[in-house]
Formats: sequence, C-alpha cells, structure tokens
Amino acid sequence: MVDKATPVGFMCDFEVLEILRSVRKAPARSEVPTLVSAADQEGKQRLATVVYEAVKFLENTPCGKQTAEQVEKFMLGVKPFGLKKLEKLQFLNLVPQAPVDLHLLVKDCEQRFSDEEIQKLIELVQESFPECKKEEEEEEEEEEEQKAENTEEPEVEDDEDFQEPLPDSDEC
Repeated sequence: MVDKATPVGFMCDFEVLEILRSVRKAPARSEVPTLVSAADQEGKQRLATVVYEAVKFLENTPCGKQTAEQVEKFMLGVKPFGLKKLEKLQFLNLVPQAPVDLHLLVKDCEQRFSDEEIQKLIELVQESFPECKKEEEEEEEEEEEQKAENTEEPEVEDDEDFQEPLPDSDEC
C-alpha cells in the first residue's frame, strides 16, 4: 500500500500537460457498446471536464510552448550550476526572464551565484525557451500601452440626470 503523504516524485508542468493530452486523445477502451451505470458515465464526464480545463489552463502557461527537446536542452545546460531538483522544476514551470525572478526561485541566490552566473542562467533559459521570451516582451508592451491610455484625461460626457446642488438657504 502506498502512503499518500509521501510523494513518489515531482513533475514539471510540461510533463503534466503531455500526460493530460495523451489522456484526452486516448481512444475508448472498448469499441463494443456496454451497459454503463449513470454514476460511471457522470464520473467519466467529470474527468473529461477536469482534463479539458487543466489542458486549457496549462496551454496558456510557459509549458504550453515548450517542447521535449527544449526541456532536455535546458536540463543539460543547467547541470554545471548545481541547482536543486525543485529549483530546476520551478525554472521549467515559470521560465524566469530577469535576475529578480531568479532571486525569487533560488534560495540564497546571492550567496550561491555571482552576477555573471545569474546572467548566464537567464541566457540559458532564454536560449532554451525563446518563445517564452517573446511572449513576455509582448505583454510588457501591452502593459505600457495600457498605462499610456490610462494616463490620458478621460472624456467627461454630459450627464442629463446630473443636478446642480441646491443653493444654501441663507442666500435665498
């Protein structure tokens, strides 16, 4: 019996997405129609919904643009840095693009790595996952455009229902 409190292993988002895609594409177990209880049918429908929603979510994260080759390239390139397993997992899931991101992911980053090593790690991530870099740049441009739009003075429309305040009773 497996103890549920002890994790067997960790998976990156890319691996989870690949498994969910294979579950979604798997053919029905049997082509022969069988009698299935309503509870079984409802359970299958719920599972299909969960798989669909999880895939939809994960495809909008960095792992949705990753390939097995890119992940392998990154894992080989990161070996000399001595990152822990969970730190590598975080790198794969979050694809850090700036030194501040590394400081959030790596415990004692300043003590463990020089500024040059931090820059090399960022370059490795950007080389391994170039699509993620482009997406982040596009998001930054969109944010800047939104800020520019928000700083413009809003147009005030005449409100027909607006009423002027009543004069003070002393003036009457």
